[in-house]
This record gives sequence, structure tokens and C-alpha cells, in this order.
Amino acid sequence: AGIKPFLILFAIAIAASAAQLIPLPVGMLEALSPETARLRAIAGLAGPGPLSLSPSATAQALVAHLGLSALFLLAASVARHRGGARTLLYAVVAAGAVEGVLGLASRATGTHAILGIFEPVFRERIVIGTFINHNHTAGFLTLTSIPAIALAAASRPLGRVLVASAGAVAASAIFVTGSRGSLVGLAAGF
Repeated sequence: AGIKPFLILFAIAIAASAAQLIPLPVGMLEALSPETARLRAIAGLAGPGPLSLSPSATAQALVAHLGLSALFLLAASVARHRGGARTLLYAVVAAGAVEGVLGLASRATGTHAILGIFEPVFRERIVIGTFINHNHTAGFLTLTSIPAIALAAASRPLGRVLVASAGAVAASAIFVTGSRGSLVGLAAGF
């Protein structure tokens, strides 16, 4: 079995996204999606067109499917090697620590721009890090701080301090997000 079923699912998702971007003749478009054909006619779009009502959003989803599939394959490849699962957990904990530091720093400095670049329309007065929604930030931080406990327990003294510190940064940022659900998840993880 292994990862083959996942590869099949990824291929289906990628093919489904890509198929929606293919320009189809008007007759075929009317047969497959009368509503899309009708909306294209109302918008004054004549000639062949894709099934997607928003080709740019569909293209973004396709790129996301490709990126996430590549990330999964990379993680599966690393996990197959001796010590690979632990390496992945270290990476997860490190990502949580970085996200926690970014979120706490943005809160401390009062900046709302994500990484100082993107200014979200909806600005919150709580930690968001690189996520726009504070609940997404909190969920990610919860998922990264809980493995830190296991890694700290299984590490040598120096590694234990580093991993515990990374987990503590992520966990402390959860409190500042204001996400009650993640606080419950964090408590359940401990």
C-alpha cells in the first residue's frame, strides 16, 4: 500500500483542477455546464471557454495542489529513512517557533502587515503571524507545540532545552491569539 493511494488522490485532484482550465467549444461547455455557458453569455464572453467560473482561482488551486503534493512526497521520502520521522518533527516544531516569534513580534510592535509586506483588509488586534485568521494561526501553533513535548522528552539535554523553548514560544503565542478552541486542544495535548 504505502503512499500509492495518496498519489492517486493527488493525481485526481490535480487532473480535476487542470481539466477545468481547458477551453471548451461552446456546445461542449453548454452540455457539461449550462450554467457556466449562460453566465459567460451574460458577461459577453463568446467562443470557447473553461468550465471554471474563475480561472485565476482555479489556477491558484492547481498550483496549491502541486505544491502540497510535492511537500507530501518530500515528507514521505524523508520519513522512510532512519531518524526521518524525528527530523520531520523537528522541522514542524521549528516552524511553530518561527510562526510564534513572528506573531508575537507583530503584536509587540503593533504592525499588522504580514512579514511587513501584505496588509490584510481585516486587521485584528491579536497574534496572526503569517496567517490572516487568528484561529488558523492558533491551530497551527497547537499542532506544532504538542510534538515539542515528545521531542523534548526524547532528546539529549541541549536538544531538550532547544525543543522545549521552541514549544514554549509556540504555546505562548497560542494564548495571545485568543483562540479558545486551540487552548482546549493544547490542554488536551498536554
